[in-house]
Amino acid sequence: MYIDMHIISEIRKKYKSIPSRFDIENVYCLETQQEYYEGSDKNYYQLIDIDKPIPLEVLNKIHYLEVSYSEGRSFEVLQRELGRMTSLHTLSLPAIYMEKVQLLPFPKSLRSLRFINESAFNDFFKRNKKIFQKEKLLKDLKLENLLFLRILHLSNSKSIEEYIQLSPEQFPNLEYVEFGNDDKGSFLAQLQAFSTIKHLAFGPVKVPIFESLAPFSNTLESLDLGSAQDSFTFKGIGILKKLQTIWINSTYCDTDCSAFLEVPQIKEITLMYGKNVTNAEAILELPNLVNLELSDCKTPDKKKLMTRELKKKFVERGFKSVW
Repeated sequence: MYIDMHIISEIRKKYKSIPSRFDIENVYCLETQQEYYEGSDKNYYQLIDIDKPIPLEVLNKIHYLEVSYSEGRSFEVLQRELGRMTSLHTLSLPAIYMEKVQLLPFPKSLRSLRFINESAFNDFFKRNKKIFQKEKLLKDLKLENLLFLRILHLSNSKSIEEYIQLSPEQFPNLEYVEFGNDDKGSFLAQLQAFSTIKHLAFGPVKVPIFESLAPFSNTLESLDLGSAQDSFTFKGIGILKKLQTIWINSTYCDTDCSAFLEVPQIKEITLMYGKNVTNAEAILELPNLVNLELSDCKTPDKKKLMTRELKKKFVERGFKSVW
């Protein structure tokens, strides 16, 4: 998902939600030695062994911490030590910890929080479905300094967004939210109460959404959509008066680029793997556009969108990332 574009890249850098945004000496993972040496990411993390005491000098150095589930043992370590990680900026937790995450002593330095959902947790959420429908996850968590919240779903993990409760009272400074499948729209509906949100990233998107985004009309600056399905439409995007950049990773719907004329203020568009793309030339009419990527897009008759003649028009305007 992370391609180095200008505006969208700078936004993501600001929230420092991934390890590469930090010096390696400040990036750690909490897991067993066996998990660490069997993992593929050990070149990016330093190990904090669950079975050993954590030296104070290490606790003070941690800016990014990735936590493995380790059969629940890591939670006990966090209860003891998390509050002493006074430089911690970004924390990545297993989604199964959402049930009791409010019991952890979060440091005031925390700005970015990630929950990683994986298929190994599917049975847990299925067994407790009725409980979580009544007693929502995260409802008792309060982090007044949190800016970034991400719910990441790994391969074959099931959606859990319907079990989550968020409010501005819990996260009064939240600016960036990323989440997965929200078929019922309940998660997005909760976010409408936030006046602070500037950036949204979610998908797959199966229904029109811009009416639901009306509360963000004068605040939303970036929109990252993953996999826009058949029933989606870009019509109505004009409701987002402050939108500066949009990132679209694959579309299966009718993608009429003339809809982008509804947001004349937009500065950056990324459209990858678009199906049924029409009226691409309309993008050239956008007066404030400075960055554009159109890649691997097809017309409704399944032909390559970017013909030689069309590419020439974009290149003449200064847009070279079109193919």
